[in-house]
Amino acid sequence: MSIYLRVLARFVHAADKTPITGSDYLVRLMDKDVLVDDELSAKRPDANGSVELGFHVSDMDSPDSPLETEPDLYLVLLRGDITVHSTPVMMNVDFLSENPHSGIRNKLTRDLGTIVV
Repeated sequence: MSIYLRVLARFVHAADKTPITGSDYLVRLMDKDVLVDDELSAKRPDANGSVELGFHVSDMDSPDSPLETEPDLYLVLLRGDITVHSTPVMMNVDFLSENPHSGIRNKLTRDLGTIVV
């Protein structure tokens, strides 16, 4: 059974801080790799400009990053086929470390907060 991970984010317009919404927008969660970046998940923002992007640990495995457990993540906001915004790459995101006292993995969800575009 593969572990399910989540990344949360909210997108707003820089000018007036209103949510970025609409069926023409798409947010892609990408894993930066040596040869080809992998798309881990994609969703349309909801009415609040929020997305919840989920993927399995096994989705990070690719020929140019075998057995990867700490992906290099970034988000891409598209409007149609046009890239509107791309976040900086977050290197070696650790989802799987365990709490040393409880042994529980407590980082299975990462909230990236509000991204101003």
